[in-house]
Amino acid sequence: MTTTPNSEAERAQQLVAALWDNPAVRAKAKEMFPDITVPEDHVNPLVQPLKAELDEYKSELAKMREEAAAERKAREEAEQTRTFHQRIEQARKNFPSLTEDGYNRALDRMKETGNYGDPEAAMAWVARQETPATSPTKADWLPKKLDLFGHHNERQEESYRLLHQNPDAYMDSELAKFVANPEAYTNETLGF
Repeated sequence: MTTTPNSEAERAQQLVAALWDNPAVRAKAKEMFPDITVPEDHVNPLVQPLKAELDEYKSELAKMREEAAAERKAREEAEQTRTFHQRIEQARKNFPSLTEDGYNRALDRMKETGNYGDPEAAMAWVARQETPATSPTKADWLPKKLDLFGHHNERQEESYRLLHQNPDAYMDSELAKFVANPEAYTNETLGF
Protein backbone atom coordinates (compact mmCIF):
# COMPACT_ATOMS: atom_id res chain seq x y z
CA MET A 1 0.00 0.00 0.00
CA THR A 2 1.40 3.37 -1.11
CA THR A 3 0.90 6.38 1.08
CA THR A 4 0.54 9.86 -0.33
CA PRO A 5 3.60 11.95 0.56
CA ASN A 6 2.87 14.99 2.61
CA SER A 7 5.93 17.10 2.10
CA GLU A 8 7.87 18.25 -0.92
CA ALA A 9 10.92 16.37 0.36
CA GLU A 10 9.01 13.08 0.52
CA ARG A 11 7.72 13.62 -3.00
CA ALA A 12 11.19 14.38 -4.32
CA GLN A 13 12.53 11.29 -2.56
CA GLN A 14 9.86 9.05 -4.15
CA LEU A 15 10.51 10.56 -7.58
CA VAL A 16 14.27 9.97 -7.29
CA ALA A 17 13.67 6.37 -6.09
CA ALA A 18 11.35 5.70 -9.07
CA LEU A 19 13.84 7.19 -11.52
CA TRP A 20 16.74 5.32 -9.90
CA ASP A 21 15.00 2.01 -10.73
CA ASN A 22 15.51 2.80 -14.43
CA PRO A 23 18.87 1.36 -15.67
CA ALA A 24 19.25 4.16 -18.21
CA VAL A 25 19.02 6.78 -15.46
CA ARG A 26 21.63 4.93 -13.36
CA ALA A 27 23.95 4.75 -16.38
CA LYS A 28 23.54 8.49 -17.00
CA ALA A 29 24.18 9.21 -13.31
CA LYS A 30 27.39 7.09 -13.42
CA GLU A 31 28.46 8.97 -16.54
CA MET A 32 27.87 12.32 -14.90
CA PHE A 33 29.28 11.37 -11.51
CA PRO A 34 31.84 8.53 -11.90
CA ASP A 35 32.51 8.35 -8.17
CA ILE A 36 28.98 7.22 -7.22
CA THR A 37 28.18 3.56 -6.68
CA VAL A 38 25.26 2.00 -8.53
CA PRO A 39 23.89 -1.55 -8.07
CA GLU A 40 25.49 -2.64 -11.35
CA ASP A 41 28.93 -1.98 -9.81
CA HIS A 42 28.29 -4.86 -7.38
CA VAL A 43 26.39 -7.17 -9.76
CA ASN A 44 28.34 -6.80 -13.04
CA PRO A 45 31.60 -8.35 -11.77
CA LEU A 46 29.62 -11.44 -10.79
CA VAL A 47 27.36 -11.57 -13.84
CA GLN A 48 29.89 -10.78 -16.64
CA PRO A 49 31.75 -14.14 -16.47
CA LEU A 50 28.42 -15.97 -16.45
CA LYS A 51 27.21 -13.99 -19.47
CA ALA A 52 30.46 -14.73 -21.32
CA GLU A 53 30.13 -18.44 -20.53
CA LEU A 54 26.47 -18.40 -21.60
CA ASP A 55 27.38 -16.68 -24.89
CA GLU A 56 30.05 -19.34 -25.49
CA TYR A 57 27.50 -22.10 -24.86
CA LYS A 58 25.04 -20.41 -27.19
CA SER A 59 27.58 -20.25 -30.01
CA GLU A 60 28.61 -23.90 -29.44
CA LEU A 61 24.95 -24.97 -29.44
CA ALA A 62 24.26 -23.03 -32.65
CA LYS A 63 27.32 -24.67 -34.26
CA MET A 64 26.17 -28.15 -33.13
CA ARG A 65 22.68 -27.49 -34.50
CA GLU A 66 24.12 -26.41 -37.87
CA GLU A 67 26.33 -29.53 -38.01
CA ALA A 68 23.41 -31.80 -37.09
CA ALA A 69 21.20 -30.16 -39.73
CA ALA A 70 23.95 -30.57 -42.36
CA GLU A 71 24.42 -34.24 -41.40
CA ARG A 72 20.66 -34.86 -41.50
CA LYS A 73 20.41 -33.19 -44.91
CA ALA A 74 23.34 -35.24 -46.25
CA ARG A 75 21.78 -38.46 -44.89
CA GLU A 76 18.41 -37.63 -46.47
CA GLU A 77 20.03 -36.80 -49.81
CA ALA A 78 22.05 -40.04 -49.72
CA GLU A 79 18.88 -42.02 -48.92
CA GLN A 80 16.99 -40.31 -51.74
CA THR A 81 19.83 -41.03 -54.15
CA ARG A 82 20.01 -44.68 -53.05
CA THR A 83 16.25 -45.07 -53.34
CA PHE A 84 16.28 -43.39 -56.76
CA HIS A 85 19.00 -45.73 -58.04
CA GLN A 86 17.11 -48.74 -56.66
CA ARG A 87 13.94 -47.63 -58.44
CA ILE A 88 15.85 -47.13 -61.70
CA GLU A 89 17.43 -50.59 -61.44
CA GLN A 90 14.05 -52.17 -60.64
CA ALA A 91 12.48 -50.41 -63.63
CA ARG A 92 15.37 -51.57 -65.80
CA LYS A 93 14.74 -55.16 -64.67
CA ASN A 94 11.08 -54.76 -65.61
CA PHE A 95 12.13 -53.89 -69.18
CA PRO A 96 14.86 -56.43 -70.00
CA SER A 97 14.52 -55.80 -73.73
CA LEU A 98 15.65 -52.18 -73.25
CA THR A 99 19.08 -51.61 -74.79
CA GLU A 100 21.78 -49.41 -73.27
CA ASP A 101 20.76 -46.69 -75.72
CA GLY A 102 17.14 -47.12 -74.65
CA TYR A 103 18.16 -46.88 -71.00
CA ASN A 104 20.01 -43.62 -71.70
CA ARG A 105 17.01 -42.30 -73.64
CA ALA A 106 14.81 -43.07 -70.63
CA LEU A 107 17.17 -41.10 -68.37
CA ASP A 108 17.12 -38.23 -70.89
CA ARG A 109 13.31 -38.37 -70.88
CA MET A 110 13.27 -38.09 -67.10
CA LYS A 111 15.56 -35.04 -67.27
CA GLU A 112 13.48 -33.51 -70.06
CA THR A 113 10.18 -33.85 -68.22
CA GLY A 114 11.61 -33.31 -64.74
CA ASN A 115 9.77 -36.44 -63.60
CA TYR A 116 12.39 -38.25 -61.52
CA GLY A 117 9.79 -39.96 -59.37
CA ASP A 118 8.70 -42.56 -61.93
CA PRO A 119 11.61 -44.11 -63.84
CA GLU A 120 9.39 -47.00 -64.91
CA ALA A 121 7.16 -44.60 -66.86
CA ALA A 122 10.17 -43.20 -68.74
CA MET A 123 11.40 -46.69 -69.58
CA ALA A 124 7.91 -47.72 -70.70
CA TRP A 125 7.80 -44.64 -72.93
CA VAL A 126 11.09 -45.65 -74.57
CA ALA A 127 10.11 -49.34 -74.79
CA ARG A 128 6.88 -48.39 -76.53
CA GLN A 129 8.83 -46.48 -79.18
CA GLU A 130 11.37 -49.22 -79.79
CA THR A 131 10.33 -51.95 -82.20
CA PRO A 132 11.34 -55.51 -81.39
CA ALA A 133 14.44 -56.69 -83.24
CA THR A 134 12.70 -59.74 -84.69
CA SER A 135 9.01 -60.40 -84.87
CA PRO A 136 7.97 -64.05 -84.52
CA THR A 137 6.66 -65.79 -87.61
CA LYS A 138 3.33 -67.59 -87.55
CA ALA A 139 5.00 -70.99 -87.42
CA ASP A 140 6.75 -70.02 -84.18
CA TRP A 141 3.64 -69.29 -82.21
CA LEU A 142 0.82 -71.25 -83.84
CA PRO A 143 0.36 -75.02 -83.66
CA LYS A 144 1.86 -76.74 -86.65
CA LYS A 145 -1.04 -79.15 -87.12
CA LEU A 146 -4.34 -78.46 -85.53
CA ASP A 147 -6.99 -81.16 -85.95
CA LEU A 148 -10.21 -79.57 -84.77
CA PHE A 149 -12.51 -82.40 -85.90
CA GLY A 150 -10.54 -85.45 -84.74
CA HIS A 151 -9.94 -87.06 -88.14
CA HIS A 152 -6.20 -87.31 -87.68
CA ASN A 153 -6.27 -90.84 -86.28
CA GLU A 154 -8.62 -93.56 -85.02
CA ARG A 155 -8.30 -92.60 -81.34
CA GLN A 156 -9.21 -89.00 -82.07
CA GLU A 157 -12.21 -90.04 -84.11
CA GLU A 158 -13.43 -92.13 -81.16
CA SER A 159 -13.00 -89.14 -78.83
CA TYR A 160 -14.86 -86.92 -81.26
CA ARG A 161 -17.81 -89.36 -81.44
CA LEU A 162 -17.84 -89.62 -77.63
CA LEU A 163 -17.91 -85.83 -77.37
CA HIS A 164 -21.08 -85.63 -79.45
CA GLN A 165 -22.80 -88.72 -78.05
CA ASN A 166 -21.97 -88.39 -74.31
CA PRO A 167 -20.29 -85.10 -73.34
CA ASP A 168 -19.98 -86.04 -69.64
CA ALA A 169 -18.14 -89.28 -70.43
CA TYR A 170 -15.93 -87.38 -72.89
CA MET A 171 -15.02 -84.82 -70.20
CA ASP A 172 -14.20 -87.57 -67.68
CA SER A 173 -12.07 -89.41 -70.25
CA GLU A 174 -10.14 -86.29 -71.29
CA LEU A 175 -9.56 -85.17 -67.68
CA ALA A 176 -8.19 -88.61 -66.83
CA LYS A 177 -5.79 -88.41 -69.80
CA PHE A 178 -4.71 -84.90 -68.77
CA VAL A 179 -4.09 -85.87 -65.14
CA ALA A 180 -2.06 -88.91 -66.22
CA ASN A 181 0.39 -86.80 -68.28
CA PRO A 182 -0.42 -83.08 -68.67
CA GLU A 183 2.51 -82.26 -70.95
CA ALA A 184 1.86 -85.11 -73.40
CA TYR A 185 -1.87 -84.35 -73.40
CA THR A 186 -1.25 -80.68 -74.18
CA ASN A 187 1.26 -81.49 -76.93
CA GLU A 188 -1.06 -84.05 -78.52
CA THR A 189 -4.15 -81.89 -78.28
CA LEU A 190 -2.52 -78.81 -79.75
CA GLY A 191 -0.62 -80.82 -82.35
CA PHE A 192 2.93 -80.05 -81.22
